[in-house]
Amino acid sequence: MADSSEKIRIYRQMLDLDPASRVFEFLAEELCGAGKWEEVAEVCRRGLRYHPEHLRPRVLFALALVELGDMEEAEATLNEIHNDIRHNSIIFKLMAEIAANSGDNHRAAGFLRIYEAFHRSDTPEEEMEEAPTAAPEPEAAAEAEPEPACPEEPALPVEAGPAERLEKILAALAQSLESRAPASQTPPALFTEADRDLLRNAILTETGL
Repeated sequence: MADSSEKIRIYRQMLDLDPASRVFEFLAEELCGAGKWEEVAEVCRRGLRYHPEHLRPRVLFALALVELGDMEEAEATLNEIHNDIRHNSIIFKLMAEIAANSGDNHRAAGFLRIYEAFHRSDTPEEEMEEAPTAAPEPEAAAEAEPEPACPEEPALPVEAGPAERLEKILAALAQSLESRAPASQTPPALFTEADRDLLRNAILTETGL
């Protein structure tokens, strides 16, 4: 079996005879193993002119560009590769289903992860911008800006209970008695018969009896 250097020599000769041959991909792989990055980039660049749809040499080309420090072209090449794979990512889902049907759940899970990864990276920026923002915690919202104080509503009149009504009646009666007593005379008895009638009538009126 020929070693790597012999394969490189044979593939070079084949490309010299037919520059459009697909053997450029095999030559690029052998050159990658030998660390000949400048030649890898050149072989891939020439071969991709004839076979621009081939994925493997495009990946090798991007790898060579990274090794050579040409990050701008490497990024552009990798972006094209990523887009092409993403548009055909259904392949990984189908492979996951085939693996699952054959009982190989490990491989099925691996293919499915690849499929989901491409779809997660395919989320439109518009959807991300429109995604609902989580509401701030109550404490954070309170610290951010205090809400304007609402004007206090006027207190509604509270209906007096029996004790309050009785207190008012007695106060009114006491005031009436004080107004009738001359200052120079001894105060009369607290309750006369008339006063009792007045108090009784007032209580009956207030209590609705």
